[in-house]
Amino acid sequence: LNEVIAEKIIEIHGEHPDMGYRLIRDTLEHDYNISVNDKRVSRVCRKKKIQSHITHKYNCCTKPATDPAYIAENILNRDFKSDIPNEKWLTDVSTSKAFRQKIIDAGMIQRMSRVAKCIDNGPMEGFWVIMKREMYHGKKYKTKDELIEAIEEYIDYYTNKRVQRNLCVLTPQEIYEKRY
Repeated sequence: LNEVIAEKIIEIHGEHPDMGYRLIRDTLEHDYNISVNDKRVSRVCRKKKIQSHITHKYNCCTKPATDPAYIAENILNRDFKSDIPNEKWLTDVSTSKAFRQKIIDAGMIQRMSRVAKCIDNGPMEGFWVIMKREMYHGKKYKTKDELIEAIEEYIDYYTNKRVQRNLCVLTPQEIYEKRY
């Protein structure tokens, strides 16, 4: 059984070298219906010298779980003001009636953070950190189109294929489909 698990781990790591043993374990359960614990996957990874190429800021064992129902909503969460110099137009566009109507037509909820309350935008900031860590850092993009394509592919991967423990080892799309 360990050899079968090891083969799948090597396959998963080959496709996504950024995955650590926890995400590999979750992928084994979700995509291959192989139920193993974290320690077993970690042992196999050590034995096969499989290591994520990403280093994390904190050395912690667990992260606090959050309510999947809150995460999976169709929300456009925006800072109150643009952080980009000379980009007042961005704030003006996102507060316009035409923009608001497009959000409603798309079936989304628009939410803006309160002034001086950076915590309001935490989930979105967390996504950008994950995306940059897994898709952007350590890679070179030669053209703008190449970067745009990589971003679109990553967002599709994140939404439809990347399982998350705080979503009960499901993808964001699966949580969305369960709710609606």
